[in-house]
Amino acid sequence: MSYWISYCPCNVGTGLRISAKLRLPILSTRSDFKENCKNLGLQIRGASGVDSIPTDGIVELSNANRVGNTENELASLFTSGILKIMKWEEDLEQTIDKKSF
Repeated sequence: MSYWISYCPCNVGTGLRISAKLRLPILSTRSDFKENCKNLGLQIRGASGVDSIPTDGIVELSNANRVGNTENELASLFTSGILKIMKWEEDLEQTIDKKSF
């Protein structure tokens, strides 16, 4: 009888994955959204999980890196990235509101 043990290398290290679901109807439609998230150390998923497409502007963002950082560092990077994303969406909403008048 043989047994095999396998693992996912993406979970080596702390294995900490932090995620948040956000509604970003403007930002999520921009062609540079994925690249901007990547530059912040975030990865994007649709609301239904891995490989799903964002619908209705709802995305799940999580920390891309799980190796080589402490839990505190990962939480800090994630939080600062999410706050920037939320600010960008808010700024875009205000720009659109001003153009409506």
